[in-house]
Amino acid sequence: MIKIIRVKSWRQAQEIADKMILWGFRGQEDSSWELSTTLHRTAMAFNHPFKHLWHREYWMLRQFQRRAHYYCTDTPDMEQKLDWLALMQHYGAPTRLLDFSHSFYVAAYFALENAIKDAAIWAVNLLALTKRSGQHSGVDTGKENIDRTNQRHIQIVNEYISKDREEKTIKPQLALQVEPERLHERLLIQQGFFLFPCDIGKNFEEVFTAAFKHETSAITKAGKLASDDQDLYKHPLVKIILPQKIRDEAIKNLMKMNISAATLFPGLDGFAKSMKYHISTCPMKNNN
Repeated sequence: MIKIIRVKSWRQAQEIADKMILWGFRGQEDSSWELSTTLHRTAMAFNHPFKHLWHREYWMLRQFQRRAHYYCTDTPDMEQKLDWLALMQHYGAPTRLLDFSHSFYVAAYFALENAIKDAAIWAVNLLALTKRSGQHSGVDTGKENIDRTNQRHIQIVNEYISKDREEKTIKPQLALQVEPERLHERLLIQQGFFLFPCDIGKNFEEVFTAAFKHETSAITKAGKLASDDQDLYKHPLVKIILPQKIRDEAIKNLMKMNISAATLFPGLDGFAKSMKYHISTCPMKNNN
């Protein structure tokens, strides 16, 4: 199910990116990290059982909705649960949403910005995901446009967000590509979207692999690294490992593309973060 590619150069990474049309990308600064939502990482940190997260999600969303008007006036309608969850994610609350970007290069920046070891870009086959969600809904996705698919996904997402009581029904093993109706500035600039696991009682990788009827170990125990890219579209998930040695060249190239903290995080905070570039890629750092 997963294909792992360890590139030898930044140029090779770019050549692979050119072949990945209709894929989504997520950069992680440590190649050993799993795909995991902030909600599940927080639960693991505090030994909170996943099977009870349905109630914690409900409670956090309710408290956020009741108090958000103290901090901002332009809030979503109460029934637009995905929009509320996206707003929570934007401000740092733990949610089940997993950030992805339509841009390989935006993901590369997030992977490499603070990397001190091998980083990784996770690439998800969006065509395969959409086809799988269509099978669940009994819809011919080939006859849907992008907006209609997103609307259908929003309906599914809102059905599974924030339950005030536990339901005994079996949750669909789906990870959905979805964008909220109200796109905040950073999501627009970063060409972002979310992957949403319908079953909150399992970690993201379990839900994703179950969606394609493979064992969870297909991700965590994928052993051999591959360098060829001829069969990318046979895989719903690809992990591209970026060696630490290519970091400086890649970051400099991304800066030439105007991809930096200053552009991805508009405002003085993003500009201030971008100052790190002058230390992390300084030629003098390699001189004693």
